[in-house]
Amino acid sequence: MTTDELFTSVAEVLNTPTANLIQNSKAASTGIILFNEISVEVEELKGIFRYLDRAAFTLLPFSRQQVLLTHASTLLAYISSIQNIKKDPGQADNQQKGNILRYFKQTANEKEGFSVDRASLWNSILESLVLAQHKALNDGAGYSAKVKGLDDLVADAAGIKDKLDAVLNTAQQDLGKKGVAVHSKSFNDQAEEYLRQADSWKSWSIFLICLNGVLIISVLSLVLWGLQMSTVTDRIEVGIFGAALVSLVSFGVVLCVRNYFAAKHNEIVNRHKANCLGTYNTFIDSADEERKAAVLLQATQTIFSHQRTGYLSKEAEVSSPNPIVEVIRHLPAGRSEAHAS
Repeated sequence: MTTDELFTSVAEVLNTPTANLIQNSKAASTGIILFNEISVEVEELKGIFRYLDRAAFTLLPFSRQQVLLTHASTLLAYISSIQNIKKDPGQADNQQKGNILRYFKQTANEKEGFSVDRASLWNSILESLVLAQHKALNDGAGYSAKVKGLDDLVADAAGIKDKLDAVLNTAQQDLGKKGVAVHSKSFNDQAEEYLRQADSWKSWSIFLICLNGVLIISVLSLVLWGLQMSTVTDRIEVGIFGAALVSLVSFGVVLCVRNYFAAKHNEIVNRHKANCLGTYNTFIDSADEERKAAVLLQATQTIFSHQRTGYLSKEAEVSSPNPIVEVIRHLPAGRSEAHAS
């Protein structure tokens, strides 16, 4: 068997399923003969053949190449005989399989058989792989080129990582800025809605105050001058009715004024939040890393804390950290020590 024939046959064995290697797949027309007893040995042989490398084979001395060829040819010949055996109807399958099974099932202590050929083949393949590894390590130019290639690959990977980090950071910043703009618009829209409500309540308050004034003047006029010819009882009835109307309108005035103050409070708070988010990106873009935390803290405090506007009669005291103190607290330790010295 030549070298080309060896590697062609090995490739054919590796590309053929084990189930087809342990039966007469090439002579199946005469009947099927299965060699399930040696499926483990055939699978092991395929595993050994996978390590057979043509470049490594050429590094073996000629005598060792012939040893490898001899044992590989024997093993491949038995595989071929399994696939090409013709079933004899007049003979039992065990009798037809006898010689092949004896070859594969012989123990390692015997001088011939599958165990001996397998061990010799494996040793020859290992020798070729060791020689190939030795050649690769002693090939200075090739080794240096591989090392340089690995260094270049690592450098390229680091550069790609930096670019991906930059792209991710930019995407996060753009997404954050877009989110800030969306929330700023939302707060501004709410402020406009509360402003419209406040204007409506203010108009109603003015109208009811004027109406209340007209009612008071009308009731007083009726009681003092309009009913001079009436009895005292009539005047009292008119006075009580007028007082009820004035009280009802006055209650409406108080309700409208209170709602006006609440709407103005909400308008100013949402306007304040919108202005805060509207200027947030400007401060973040111009601030360094040490001061961004203080800017973010102040923006968060503005949005989530209670804001005093003066429109509510009872407003809680807001205890917020001093932004200047927060900026100084986030300064690096070395810079603070330098200023202290």
